[in-house]
Amino acid sequence: METKKRGLYIGRFQIIHNGHLAVIKYIESQPHIDEVTICIGSAQYSRFNQSVEAPLIINPFTYEEREAFVRGALEDELTKPFSIYPIQDMHDCVRWASYVKSKIPNIGTIYTNSRSEIKEFEKLGIQTDRFRVKDKYHAQVVREMIAYKDNWEKMIPKGAGKVIREQGLDNVLRELYNKNPVELASVHELQKKLGIITYEEAMKELR
Repeated sequence: METKKRGLYIGRFQIIHNGHLAVIKYIESQPHIDEVTICIGSAQYSRFNQSVEAPLIINPFTYEEREAFVRGALEDELTKPFSIYPIQDMHDCVRWASYVKSKIPNIGTIYTNSRSEIKEFEKLGIQTDRFRVKDKYHAQVVREMIAYKDNWEKMIPKGAGKVIREQGLDNVLRELYNKNPVELASVHELQKKLGIITYEEAMKELR
């Protein structure tokens, strides 16, 4: 019996947005892929457990919350089977790549645009492929749109929006930002330095 090949996509999904969905549907469209596997990265980090490498507001949602809105986003969008796995951040790309390989069986292709990830996975004999679909607005912009009720429903898959409303995750974000204004301002400054569109800039474009 032929083993099914997984198309693997790893992201933090600290909100799943339309850019993520476009990538996932691209992976599904590949003829050599039988199943789409979504790995939710930095699974151990959330508003209750801050990463040593990132501000608290960058990882607001728990793994369970992210799994719920990723699953909600995909259930009516994909025709091929899909699975979701938690992947912890190990802060060491070499060890992390080996960990991913050991945790996920039958990887056909890993889809990533990270040069370091491509290098390490190919060392392990895993095929990689880049994707060319990218959403214009960074997840931080979408998170702020959700927090401030700025017509965010059009930015994310419908099923994910339902989970956000039912679980009150918009209120979670608003409370987190209100409690951490200095962190939020520092993230905005970093976005400007990196040439990433900020929430304020996005609102000028979208209104």
